[in-house]
Amino acid sequence: MFKLFGKKERESSEMGRVAFLQSGSGTITLLIDKESHTVGIDHPNYYKILQSLEERDAEELLDLIDVPTSVQNYSDGKIKIQEGLFLYEGSELNTGLTDRIMKLMIAGHPFKYMLKFLNNLMDNPSGRAVQEGYTFLDNRSLPITEDGCFLAYKSVREDWTDWYSGEFDNSVGKTVSIARNRVDDNCEKGCSYGLHAGAIDYVSGYHGNDPDSHVVIVKINPKDIVSVPTDCDCTKIRVCSYEVVDVYEGELKEVLYRADVGNIEQLVGMFDNMAAEHWDVDGEEIDDDYSDLD
Repeated sequence: MFKLFGKKERESSEMGRVAFLQSGSGTITLLIDKESHTVGIDHPNYYKILQSLEERDAEELLDLIDVPTSVQNYSDGKIKIQEGLFLYEGSELNTGLTDRIMKLMIAGHPFKYMLKFLNNLMDNPSGRAVQEGYTFLDNRSLPITEDGCFLAYKSVREDWTDWYSGEFDNSVGKTVSIARNRVDDNCEKGCSYGLHAGAIDYVSGYHGNDPDSHVVIVKINPKDIVSVPTDCDCTKIRVCSYEVVDVYEGELKEVLYRADVGNIEQLVGMFDNMAAEHWDVDGEEIDDDYSDLD
């Protein structure tokens, strides 16, 4: 049986009238201003719609039902979405990353961490590094952290120092940094100076199976990307700074990693929407390929 309501005592036609019926399976049928809408339990705003029914607000319900409309009206700092266009500081930005963000938003998945990632990446002073960063992360599907950084992997010596110089301490909790102008920004040079990390398949080929080595997980702010060498099928990356957050002990399946060292949220989100699993302080992979420095 339908129940017909206006929002509290506001029965005027301009506010809209709402009638609804919820079936035993959970499906909601709504009649809003004489137009019918069906909302299944798989709708990304299903629970918000249920809550909104308490107020019988026709306008709010229509916005929640029409997910693309709610996305089109989104605004957050430098980022704005208008009429399906993704704008950054007023200019249209159309990349694989913005497309993924839009898909996450429309599907009702967590996406704020991706906006933080985009803001961090856009703070990178090199336009070339920004474009190479898109390619690297899109191809390698490395996890994004809740504060907009990403995780990569690195092979280090038994004493936790880098293989090339033996001078950089890569113990968990350490931050390794050098001046950006000391990192080779030419992606055509494979082995060159700078701090290196990468995807797990890269690490496995660079001392990754050495019995006297460790593989560590490093957290990198995308603003610190300098270049993505092409010689290893874009599996490694040169940066000017990273933080060692953990030790790798197995295949990484987490999608969203907490900013806190050694603690993973069981959430789904990033590029691949894989199921998350908890892991202890000692897990993750690394990629390492040094030249003149780390």
